Amino acid sequence: MGRSERISMMKHNYSFAKKATAVFLSAVIFAAMLAGMFGILYMAESNYYSSTLTQVQKADQTQMLVDKIERVRYLFLVEGMDPAEYFENTNFEFTIIDGNGYTVLSTYGGMAPECEESMELSDGLYTYTITGYVVPNGGEDIFAGRLSFVELLYQTRYTLIVLEFFAVCVFVVLLIFLFCAAGYRRGETKPRYGTMEKIPFDVFTVLYAAIGIFLGVLLMGGLVTLWRPLSIVVSALFFVLIYLLGLSYLLSFAIRLKVGGLVKNMLICRAVMWIFREFSAFFQRLPLIRKTVVCVVAVLLIDFIALVSFYHTSQYMLYWLIKSIIVVPIIFYIAVTLRRLEKGGEQIAKGDLTYQIDTSHMIGDFKEFGNSLNSIREGMSRAVEERIKSERMKTELITNVSHDIKTPLTSIINYVDLIKKEPIESETLREYIAVLDRQSARLKKLIEDLVEASKASTGNLTVDMTPCDIGVLIQQAVGEYDEKLKNAKLEAIVTCPEEPVKIMADGRYMWRVIDNLMNNICKYSQNGTRIYLSLSEEKGTAILTFKNISRYPLNISEEELMERFVRGDSSRSTEGSGLGLSIARSLTELQKGRLTLSIDGDLFKAVLTFPTI
Repeated sequence: MGRSERISMMKHNYSFAKKATAVFLSAVIFAAMLAGMFGILYMAESNYYSSTLTQVQKADQTQMLVDKIERVRYLFLVEGMDPAEYFENTNFEFTIIDGNGYTVLSTYGGMAPECEESMELSDGLYTYTITGYVVPNGGEDIFAGRLSFVELLYQTRYTLIVLEFFAVCVFVVLLIFLFCAAGYRRGETKPRYGTMEKIPFDVFTVLYAAIGIFLGVLLMGGLVTLWRPLSIVVSALFFVLIYLLGLSYLLSFAIRLKVGGLVKNMLICRAVMWIFREFSAFFQRLPLIRKTVVCVVAVLLIDFIALVSFYHTSQYMLYWLIKSIIVVPIIFYIAVTLRRLEKGGEQIAKGDLTYQIDTSHMIGDFKEFGNSLNSIREGMSRAVEERIKSERMKTELITNVSHDIKTPLTSIINYVDLIKKEPIESETLREYIAVLDRQSARLKKLIEDLVEASKASTGNLTVDMTPCDIGVLIQQAVGEYDEKLKNAKLEAIVTCPEEPVKIMADGRYMWRVIDNLMNNICKYSQNGTRIYLSLSEEKGTAILTFKNISRYPLNISEEELMERFVRGDSSRSTEGSGLGLSIARSLTELQKGRLTLSIDGDLFKAVLTFPTI
């Protein structure tokens, strides 16, 4: 049987009878321990452990003789009675002599005493000397019983210590059992509250303290009027009663600790928590400015009270120290929290949608504001994901449709080419064939652009980054487009630095970007104007700028021009797919560059930026 099973069985055996028996035995043993403790202390004080039996008996007999003399004084001076009648036919005799040496009263017969003791007493007017004698006069020996009891105590002085130790051990075992059994019922494995535990602990404590004080006052007041042997018995009963009261309190305390809820069930704790909740709810409903005003007014009021009360005392320095210990951490907490919120706002503003503001250690408005920023981030993340998903679906649709169209288009182009080789006499038919040939070629180019735009935007292109002299690519592009520029009556003005400007790029895609931009210039520039191509390097960045005057009004924004299939409304009659700028931007970003557009009236400007090497 395991240890946990044995403990469970023990808990099942905590019956009421066993607990009641343990309480009764503990009360009996407590009374015995109390008696034994007083006995041991009495014997230690009376030198039982350091003197012989004769010495102990002599000292005790002397003390008894003093008690008898005190009794004579009380009867003679206080009660006005004849003490001789009280001690008649006993072995105690006495003499009372006044301050003049006159014998006022005497029962002493002159026999040699075994022990004698004198005391000088006064009633306020006269002084008397009372001498007591223990004489073997054949009368009742009122000291014999006490001396026999002293002898018995002396013989058992060490045995009493052993018994006291044993009683303490048994008492501790019984207490351990009672504390372990507290709260458990027969057949139950979990403790639970009883009737007394339903009373709030602070009310319970005050109630028990009042009962204990009442019993103590009753005990102290009643013992004065009781006969000495009876007072001892009553004292013992009262001590046992107080012990049972204390044991009941401690067992209730143990049950509350086991079950839980000791503090939160206190009446005063409930009141404080209710006040705190109500105040917190009221404070939380206040706007931030009003909260700040309330806090500032509270601090100023406390400062004013402290200033009036402690200004010229050392306590004001203590107040200042306590205030600093409280206020400084609060200020640091506010500063750290604001910095976290500020950093979170900066990251969101930069577009870092993965950044999460930690609000676990924030409270109040700080936590609310932090959660709001996180909600904005989550909303933006969802919007971006939705847009990316939409773009991906659109790209996949374009790619799939392009591939589906490409097969029949290839057949059309091949059959048009075969028709062109046949002898055709009709001039009109030859014009129709020429239109078919031109438009099918245009459609083929559009499909190729669609596929390329799809690959570029989704990153499904292999980029081979190598060092490139971008100035050489510009010169080559101007040379390639020389004839087209002359046909469009455009004059190219090229500005390049003397030192080569090198970047990391894929030569094929870089050329495609420049080719698309030059092609746009040739198609949409105003005839008879100049175009400007300039290359510069600033702070480790290569900047390539294309400028031209548009032939048509630029009635759309820069971002719209970057979208696919977008051209100016007035240029719909021109050739072109509207994909050139979109492809150029995607290819530029694949090479770690950036393409931006700028429109100022009819001035169109495209700027390419790449980090230099």
